Amino acid sequence: MIGFEQMRRNGEEKIVDIRRQLGSGDGMQAAALSQTGRHIVSPAVRKRMAAAQPERWAAVKAKSKPSKPASAKRTMSAAGRKRIAAAQRKRWALVKAKKAG
Repeated sequence: MIGFEQMRRNGEEKIVDIRRQLGSGDGMQAAALSQTGRHIVSPAVRKRMAAAQPERWAAVKAKSKPSKPASAKRTMSAAGRKRIAAAQRKRWALVKAKKAG
């Protein structure tokens, strides 16, 4: 990309030189006209654009589906925890009994 930009600048400089030699006025002025600047927007238009943006977002949000609320976390009853703990103790007792011999 950088090489192409350099080539473009060289080409523009050559055009400026040729225009200067042909007597078409100030060559730098011609180069300045060939460059594109930023588009200038009036304050009134900027205000209209700012007012229109929330309307656009409202339209986008209206089209999107409402997100469903997160489902409640599952909890375990105390009795269930006791059953699991008892089963785990039983398993470990079997493992230790096998290991002991």
